[in-house]
Amino acid sequence: MNPAYNKADRWYNILFIVIAVAGITLRLYQHFCGRPLWEDEAHLALNFICFGYKDLSIPLDHYQVAPILFLYITETVTRIFGFSEVVLRSFPFFVSLLSYPLFYYVVQYLTKSRLSAIIAFSILTFNTVVIQYSSELKPYTIELSSYILLIYVLLSPHRFVTRNRYALLALTGSLAMLTANASHVVLACVGIYILVSGKYLKRVNGKFDKEVITNIAYMFGSWAFVFVLNFFTFIYKHPYSASMKLLWQEHFLPSDPFSSSFADFMSGLYDQAFFDSMLMFSKGWYFYYALAGLFVLALIYAVVKRNKEVVALVILPVVLHLVLSMLHLYPLYYRFYLYLLPALIILMSFGITAIVELLRKRIPFAFSLIPIAYVLYCTVVSSISHFKDTGRDIRPCLAYINAQPQDMQLLVTTPATLYEYYYRMGKATNGNVENTPWSLNPEQFYEFAAKQSTEYMLLCSTDGYADGYKSVIEEVKNKGLVTGECTYGTYTVLRLKPLP
Repeated sequence: MNPAYNKADRWYNILFIVIAVAGITLRLYQHFCGRPLWEDEAHLALNFICFGYKDLSIPLDHYQVAPILFLYITETVTRIFGFSEVVLRSFPFFVSLLSYPLFYYVVQYLTKSRLSAIIAFSILTFNTVVIQYSSELKPYTIELSSYILLIYVLLSPHRFVTRNRYALLALTGSLAMLTANASHVVLACVGIYILVSGKYLKRVNGKFDKEVITNIAYMFGSWAFVFVLNFFTFIYKHPYSASMKLLWQEHFLPSDPFSSSFADFMSGLYDQAFFDSMLMFSKGWYFYYALAGLFVLALIYAVVKRNKEVVALVILPVVLHLVLSMLHLYPLYYRFYLYLLPALIILMSFGITAIVELLRKRIPFAFSLIPIAYVLYCTVVSSISHFKDTGRDIRPCLAYINAQPQDMQLLVTTPATLYEYYYRMGKATNGNVENTPWSLNPEQFYEFAAKQSTEYMLLCSTDGYADGYKSVIEEVKNKGLVTGECTYGTYTVLRLKPLP
């Protein structure tokens, strides 16, 4: 064997270990640092506190929807260990922690390149949003983990996986459908790849291997059984489905690909996915335009290389999600396509690898690494800089409320379930709480608060984005009604005098 390749393999192995240790450390810190819940998690947390297994199988309170096995596993964990933030997030956390290192191998199997694998693994490892969602009381990170696990089982050359591939696919696919909604998209792509790639349905003497055909039939049969059972038991005619579509209507892709609304939607989606909400890349150094070029190059490179794996398992899931959004079946809101981030990162790494391979034929290898440094700087450095952002932390406002008279009326807008969670956990002490309608203008708020004859408090969103109270905050300050205030992160609590 060429000694140069041995040396390169050793370096790749060292880099993988160093990056994996750093990524696991960041994820452990994120999980155990005492990060508080935010509203969306509190909505779901109250269902575990108030309900049991039977009630979790019917529509949840607070307009929540989650896969049934995700709910049951979390319920089991909380019954044993309680309802702290760490416990509530433990199931998604352990799934993400176990699956995350496999991403390196998944990229290597898909692209046939260890360089692509180490680039993609670096980007995923240090992405702030991926780290954050690795420890949240939501199934989004399990959807991302399902993408990694399913493709790993499909392509892994490991002896145990090879011997039991179809049984493992049947098991992981069935569990994925019961714990991660978006896994259906990935499973569809895995099934298509098995049927059309020719890798698994090889002919021997002109005939298909009967044992393989039987195993594949059992695999598809188990998927179909679990899908039908889950669909007609927990999804079909769900009472929230119509209102959910109405709620997310702005996040469905316009059906006319030649319309200006389609172009505007895709432009906004590009900003949201890569720069504003999800991957948090830098727009500097012309990376906003370079990134688009990388994706175009990756698509061309996949076709030229005839890489069926990249087409079926990286590009096709993205296309299917776009089609589902166009059909108003699955919105393109950033949390809902978190599971596609590995695919997008793989495409990026595939594109930059194409550039490096082209350059190294003409210039020394060291100079061909400059594009890699450029990409990693604009992706990793920009994203990790947001790691310690304050985010949503209601605890300082709770401390302020706890320091006020316990019989003082507390009006709460969007943080209502969050306050209730911490009240039940004993970290909020004022029980004189009244939930307040959202999006009230100042006149409507005055009418609602007119019954207050003594000083009272208002807990709401700082900028009004969540609950529409920005104008109310400005108005009560202008009228001199504020006698005390605590603002931290995205929350504000005001101590207010009654109206004259």
